[in-house]
Amino acid sequence: MAAGAALMLAACSGGGAGGGAADESVAPAATKGADKDPKHAPLAQPGTVTVMYCYDAPGFQTLILRSYAVKDGTLVAERATRLAEGFRVTTGCDGNSTGGIPVRLGFNKDLTQVAGVAFPDHKRLSSGRAAVADLGTGNEIAPPDPDAFSKPPSTSVAVFHPVTGRLWYDHRATEHVRSEDPVYSRDPGKGAATEKKVDFAEIPDLLREDADTAAAVLALDRVDALAAPGADGVFATSRFASPLALERLRRDGTSGPQSLLEEIVSDDLDVMLDEERPECDPILWRDATTLVCDFQQITFSADYERAEKTVDLIPDSNRENASPVPSPDGQALAFLSKGESGGWALFRTDLAEPGAQPVKITDLDTPPPAEWIRPEASLVRWN
Repeated sequence: MAAGAALMLAACSGGGAGGGAADESVAPAATKGADKDPKHAPLAQPGTVTVMYCYDAPGFQTLILRSYAVKDGTLVAERATRLAEGFRVTTGCDGNSTGGIPVRLGFNKDLTQVAGVAFPDHKRLSSGRAAVADLGTGNEIAPPDPDAFSKPPSTSVAVFHPVTGRLWYDHRATEHVRSEDPVYSRDPGKGAATEKKVDFAEIPDLLREDADTAAAVLALDRVDALAAPGADGVFATSRFASPLALERLRRDGTSGPQSLLEEIVSDDLDVMLDEERPECDPILWRDATTLVCDFQQITFSADYERAEKTVDLIPDSNRENASPVPSPDGQALAFLSKGESGGWALFRTDLAEPGAQPVKITDLDTPPPAEWIRPEASLVRWN
């Protein structure tokens, strides 16, 4: 089965084991009056929402990214790339559950690069190094010199800083054992020569630096975290298969960046988290105390120890809704939704009208499966 899937995806991407050029053979989704070839247009065009499909096969992955105009659903850009053998993206290829790593941190600002981990031994995904792949070719950017006597940090997660574009990655000294390990960052285009190491004792300073740096560093520990604006070290957090939590930064920790956070606990907050709210990921803070968490808006007290109000942002229905992303101005959400027909569609809802009927942007032409492999879909971001 693996061999058959490999043949189908190789035909899809046109590349060999070392990656391949952006897919020229995959039939593009239907366009609505587009006058430019989507395969050559930039993905990160303003006013578009980018959808990611991932074929996760043994040994290699194929990504298809499509950007749709929010205004009328036109397909404006598309890429289909088979990544080099042994390269694994760290988010977005495990369905809508991303294990605490936001999909938005897996790509650079112009959506030309994807972050991941490269495994020299393609058959044993046990020890890898931080890597970046070009979405035009599928090949690794600035790989280490194969003749150099060097030892890159053993890494499990690599993400982009959403503003500076630097690649951040963790270090695990030993498998299955957590310790006070450092974190690293580097210029993705220049490789190890630009690497900077941050010791564990200095990580609290990184988490206070700014919200984007804190999000990147905590994602290395598989924590989806959004810093509350104007608050000193308060975060809305979500971990894999865990409910939303509000946490404060502390100076001492025992193992990994997440140990530097402690939950804000009160009886009122515990009741809200345990009884009134399903598991959900933080999407954005609308102000210092108003949080959008998946399809709910929660207003907290000024001390963050009480939930004063919860509002459903979309109507209750039998539809399957997933992967919400905020508009750049924070006034709307785009999301995936599937009804009785079984097909996914792209919708938007305005936050100024919570509970109103969402507006369909377009139906999504999901790429066909490759034998037993079905593509997993998620939204990258609203550009």
